[in-house]
Amino acid sequence: GYLQSVEQDLIRQAMEQADHVVAQAARLLNIRRTTLVEKLNKYALH
Repeated sequence: GYLQSVEQDLIRQAMEQADHVVAQAARLLNIRRTTLVEKLNKYALH
């Protein structure tokens, strides 16, 4: 859905900004690292 695609875009941008350092991307998104890992796996964005 729309929300999922927006979330994927935000995650992708944060990962690029953080040079693909998950902990740093999670900090940028203001979510837990574990939450980001779950989302990366869910969307297969890693």
